[in-house]
Amino acid sequence: MRNGNHSNVTLHGMVFGPSGNDRLCLFHVAYEDAPGALDFHSLVWETRAEGDWRAKSTISRSDFQGSHKHRRWVSELHSIDPKEGSAIIQVGEADRPESENSFTVLYSWRRWNVATNIEIERLQDCESPFNPYRPEESEDG
Repeated sequence: MRNGNHSNVTLHGMVFGPSGNDRLCLFHVAYEDAPGALDFHSLVWETRAEGDWRAKSTISRSDFQGSHKHRRWVSELHSIDPKEGSAIIQVGEADRPESENSFTVLYSWRRWNVATNIEIERLQDCESPFNPYRPEESEDG
């Protein structure tokens, strides 16, 4: 995450589970000192109980990064499977350590356990961050 003052956290994306009682929210943070700049903030799995949405699991930027030496973040959402506790998310990942002056970002769709913050499987590599998830490509190999 860039250094600087956080002006606010905004909802970047949201997907609902089949019943409509679970949702996965992707939040980005904006910076006062860099207009238009956004960065991954958190991934929040919420469930509806008694009419209110309550966080079931939250993965912060630092939790998602973990001990990986290459910077990575959640870029987009595709779906959530509450029964399995998993989601299909698009991950952006640098090809070199963050300490390098320049790096290329590689994007891929992955199945992620959003309860335990563990990658389950890499489903599909993307040529650009705008490539949608295509289940038929994942199943074929």
